[in-house]
Amino acid sequence: VFTLVRSIKGLSVLSLLGNLFLASGVVMVLALLASRLSGGAEAVGKLAKFEVSNIFLFIGNLAYAFEGICLVLPVENSMENPDRFGVVLGKAMATIVIVFFIVGTWGYVALDGAVTNGSITAAMQGLVGAGWLAAVNLLCAAAVLVTFPLQFIAAVQVLDTFWVTEGAAEAAPRLFLLKTYSLRAGVVLFCACCAIVIPDVGKLISLVGTMCGVSLGLVVPPLIHYRVCSTLSKRWLVLDLAVGIFGVVAAVAGTGYSILALVDPGLVP
Repeated sequence: VFTLVRSIKGLSVLSLLGNLFLASGVVMVLALLASRLSGGAEAVGKLAKFEVSNIFLFIGNLAYAFEGICLVLPVENSMENPDRFGVVLGKAMATIVIVFFIVGTWGYVALDGAVTNGSITAAMQGLVGAGWLAAVNLLCAAAVLVTFPLQFIAAVQVLDTFWVTEGAAEAAPRLFLLKTYSLRAGVVLFCACCAIVIPDVGKLISLVGTMCGVSLGLVVPPLIHYRVCSTLSKRWLVLDLAVGIFGVVAAVAGTGYSILALVDPGLVP
């Protein structure tokens, strides 16, 4: 239902609520795992050896972690004071990196490196109280429910330009609403089916990250920078080219590697 909202400003309250839910879930996870940190030295000693073959899965997970990159321009355009967006973005990104580092390190040490399927709460089963774990999962599910529309709106606005003709809202308002809402319902159902068909959360995250996250974060920005800036120094041209080529290689190879991991998990560690 929330995905039917067509304005980012209309989703601001839901976004704030989702952030509160997610922050509460993170705090609860850290608190529940605090008692297991005593064996941290052993966990660090068992630190898994980095496998070069998993580099593309790592890039996909890293890109997925910053999935909100697609909202940068829509959020900036919706701000009352867009000139302050740079400061807001910098502080937000710094906060996200710190939270990721704390949760990742804390979880790895407390769980003895046992997070192998992309879900820290799944790895906590049997180690903490079932009631507390259910509460954490409920908070995380609620956070996804109310923040999904905000992440969803940027993509569906692009699809609207192909699905709905310009001026259709005035010419045939009922048909316009029918096509708009059917598009949103179709995309939501498609995402739900993908989540059901692909049971391995970690591999799904890697696939989405390499297919979409890398493209949005490493391929599209250099292209936009090259097209928008009419006069670029040689240094900027080389930098745009290097980042773009790396992004294309990572996106193509990572997507293929992730699909291979989903089709035949035995071939990919």
